[in-house]
Amino acid sequence: MFNLGYEAVLDRVYTNCDISGNIIKYQGYNPLYSSLFENVKVDLNNISLNQQYRMNNLRQIVDIHQNIIEKDIFIKHSPLLDPIHFLIGKYQKEISKISILPSINNGLECLPKVCDINNASYIDNFFNYLSSQMLHHHDIINCIDYFGSNVVIEREFKYNVYDDIEYLEDSDQFLKTNNIYYHMETLQSNKIVSKNTQSNRPTIHIENENALMLDIIDDYDEESQLDSKTETVESIELDTDIVFETSDDSCSDSDNSEVSNSSDEEESENGDNNEEEDDSEEDDDSEEDDDKSEEDEDQDESEELYAYLYNFPVQMIALEKCDGTLDSLLENESLNEQQIGSAFIQIIFTLIIYQQAFSFTHNDLHTNNVLYKKTSKEYISYEYQGKHYKVPTFGRIFKIIDFGRGIYRFQNETFCSDSFAPGGDAHGQYNCEPYFNKSKARIEPNFSFDLCRLGCSLYDFVFDQDVPPAEKDMTEPQKTVHRWCHDDYGKNILYKRSGEERYPNFKLYKMISRTVHNHLPENQLEYPFFSQFLSNTEIPKDSIFIGNIPKYYSSQ
Repeated sequence: MFNLGYEAVLDRVYTNCDISGNIIKYQGYNPLYSSLFENVKVDLNNISLNQQYRMNNLRQIVDIHQNIIEKDIFIKHSPLLDPIHFLIGKYQKEISKISILPSINNGLECLPKVCDINNASYIDNFFNYLSSQMLHHHDIINCIDYFGSNVVIEREFKYNVYDDIEYLEDSDQFLKTNNIYYHMETLQSNKIVSKNTQSNRPTIHIENENALMLDIIDDYDEESQLDSKTETVESIELDTDIVFETSDDSCSDSDNSEVSNSSDEEESENGDNNEEEDDSEEDDDSEEDDDKSEEDEDQDESEELYAYLYNFPVQMIALEKCDGTLDSLLENESLNEQQIGSAFIQIIFTLIIYQQAFSFTHNDLHTNNVLYKKTSKEYISYEYQGKHYKVPTFGRIFKIIDFGRGIYRFQNETFCSDSFAPGGDAHGQYNCEPYFNKSKARIEPNFSFDLCRLGCSLYDFVFDQDVPPAEKDMTEPQKTVHRWCHDDYGKNILYKRSGEERYPNFKLYKMISRTVHNHLPENQLEYPFFSQFLSNTEIPKDSIFIGNIPKYYSSQ
């Protein structure tokens, strides 16, 4: 097991990386730490968690013995306030507090969201730490590495408003505060283009099992496929191949795509009404945000329009640099069934491990929240429930990222993103502590949610017909995605037979949480697409022994 701890970091490496002088204030402390430690004996401004490595500069990390190691690092700039709310004036009455960083004693001075231990940025940061500890203490190579964080005020926080520009231009506050609280890049007339639909989104070509192994992607355009609602990421100076993208608190990648359900699906479209009765009672606090932000997330290189927000609070999170997203692979590569199976089963085992160790749900898992890192390691061996799975990597290790909507447990605490709070982007998806509404039915975090949500983002990659083929004619990846997109009643959660979205925008998330319970990660191993990786060979010593991973939380 690993032990949670902290240390004092005296050198401010984040300011050393601030070549442009964009950081005004900085500190190590964030409010979540106050729930982890009592009687802290170091300066809170210099506090750091006890991760295996900490960042020294953009090209180096330092281990616990002060040895310097060459390592490429990615800095994720995670806003502590909703940038769209800021731009439309929702913080106007408290604008003087925007640049006040949190501390143990300034709760009345600091904005409530910035001081909230469940701020999505703090939730994301802490789970990156937990993931890194799993990587180094349990050798889970599918876990992302983490090198520390700082809470800062940025002189100008760069934020992509492309998807929200029409909504923003309807706001008087947005228009009149330009060059006062922010400034914009010039909007080119050809910037705004129609969103991707299934008719123009590439469909992956699945090769047969005799296909030759494809070369690994050499280059990846980090500016492509960026989600831009809550987690904005900025590239390291001079790095053109860093890959990390942001976690948009919005709906499915394929929300605006059109595709019909399988022709052999037996259903009554009117049956949806019964399933939605409970959902119709949900608070509408975030309906306005749903309308403006829960549109198609797909972006290409041209879909960029930046606002620069003045004196804005941000958490800078230092993470390992990866080489591409699952989304980029599906768009740019021709993958055979085994390569797709390798990616899927690595994701499945990662979810199994996170659920076992931390009672974890990601709650926004899609193809841009799965990264890969190139590797020379030929196989990953997993031992689970007495069975040995030998998974070929095809040169890629897959890792899940962006935990800002996460709900998980550690020790005696439950950490739940404030995205689920009243007014939050995910309010109404669940009804549980710490945001439990006693007047409504309890809805606990759902361990089947993540694979269903991932399946929704994969659907238009694997099906290019208006009507998918009969199941007997589907490839194994198609069968898998098709299954993940079905609810407890056998209905496609994403589309009706007509091709119309069954549950537009954030409604999809609410209905997955209520009506999808048959896609637990461990149950996927029973299907032939994943049992093909079972091996009778001797289990290597460097295998991932999932049964040996402890539960890091206390039973309630």
